[in-house]
Amino acid sequence: MGDAFVIAIVLVVFGAEKILSNTFATVFFFQLHLTIVPCLLMVPILSGIAYAIPKYQFKKMSQESVVVLSFTSASIICSSRSISGNTTFLPLE
Repeated sequence: MGDAFVIAIVLVVFGAEKILSNTFATVFFFQLHLTIVPCLLMVPILSGIAYAIPKYQFKKMSQESVVVLSFTSASIICSSRSISGNTTFLPLE
């Protein structure tokens, strides 16, 4: 993640200024003030989202299903039972 972040900042510093100044040079109300502060402020927010969503989904899936593995005659059978009581058997080979 660190390398991607450094590459993104380098591209913004050297690429965005040139592209935006060429695009908005004729617009009188546009002034370019390059800063990386918004990128740095978003890192903890996006990290929190990246942590919270999988944790929530794991808890949700853990409440809805139980997975049981049993070994019988050299084949593995996976049994999954949901809250409604339906049982499905999936051979894993």
